[in-house]
Amino acid sequence: MLPLIARDASIKRLKDWFEERLAASHPEARGGDFLVLKENAWEDYTEYLLRRAKIRIRKEGFSLDFYGEAWSEDLLGRQ
Repeated sequence: MLPLIARDASIKRLKDWFEERLAASHPEARGGDFLVLKENAWEDYTEYLLRRAKIRIRKEGFSLDFYGEAWSEDLLGRQ
């Protein structure tokens, strides 16, 4: 149980950080427009992280499918 809580807390902190950076980089996006931007960008970002992790599927019959756009780090602004 504890490992699941730790995992979920880590993901939540990452998502909160991501949302804050995205909002700061795109102050023009408000309300529903920001929600759409955030969800699409989050999907692209998590797929980017999975690609960078170079996960290998060892069991036959399983695969990873990526549906988002290529991630652009400029979306969060330059650090």
